[in-house]
Amino acid sequence: MSINIKQSIVIAAKALVMGAADTVPGVSGGTIAILTGIYQRLILMITSFDHIWFKLVFTGKFKQAINKIDWAFLIPFFIGIGSGVLLLAKVVDYLLEYYPPVIWAGFCGLLIISSFYLLKQYARKRPFEWILFVSGIVFATWLSFQSGISLDFNNPLHLFLAGSIAICAMILPGISGSFILLLLGLYEPVIERVANPSQLLELWPFMLGALFGILSFSHLLKWLLNKFEHLLMMLLTGFIIGALVKVWPWQFTAPHSLNTTWYLPQQYAEVTQTDHFLFSSIISCLLTMSIVFAISYYFAIKSNKKTN
Repeated sequence: MSINIKQSIVIAAKALVMGAADTVPGVSGGTIAILTGIYQRLILMITSFDHIWFKLVFTGKFKQAINKIDWAFLIPFFIGIGSGVLLLAKVVDYLLEYYPPVIWAGFCGLLIISSFYLLKQYARKRPFEWILFVSGIVFATWLSFQSGISLDFNNPLHLFLAGSIAICAMILPGISGSFILLLLGLYEPVIERVANPSQLLELWPFMLGALFGILSFSHLLKWLLNKFEHLLMMLLTGFIIGALVKVWPWQFTAPHSLNTTWYLPQQYAEVTQTDHFLFSSIISCLLTMSIVFAISYYFAIKSNKKTN
């Protein structure tokens, strides 16, 4: 295995951005992978852990199994994505506790700008694709109002299920794994453990689920993207837009309750006896939109230079 140090640093940096994106329920790590040009290599790397690889391992052909994996990509990628998750998790956890409208507004901005870029890339004048798009909006809006969907963090089976679904969303362009956790009612407890390494062991069922999900789903994803890319992405874009309901900044869930209520800023301040953070929330929304725009613009310029 030959390692190019400069290339490894670039891969790790791109993966760090991807990991940071996956800690917030607004922008997909898969989308970041596409924008930074590592998506195809990522999918190829994941799908190399197939039945042939497992057969090589179980029959003792370890050298062949090792040579089958793109370690020059795998090692810096996991260093980068792990660092991104751990670094941003602490920030997100702090903001969720002390400035919830500000962080939700940031998530809102990420959903809006991500939807814009996905529509720009995938929207065509094909009725069935737009039917799927509208269906995604309707389904996600309905799902956002289903308070009873929350899974139990203390149930290992629930954590395993959440991990397997969230990791699939992480590598799927257009939808965030953290957003799936948000819909399942597990985002805050998971991000709290990630932000505190001493509590990471509590997430072992989640990690097992993630391993199972990524190994099983990546092959299906590769096939779906090859055969039905536009249909899939239009459905997911609708899903993202409908999910804006779930990340409305001025929402409140009463203690020991699954029922979330959405308020106007002033009403939120009265109910929670806190600041509504209106100005900060607007800044947060615009800032996150600007960050995604800057990332997209930067890599679009680099792509055009390579083409020319």
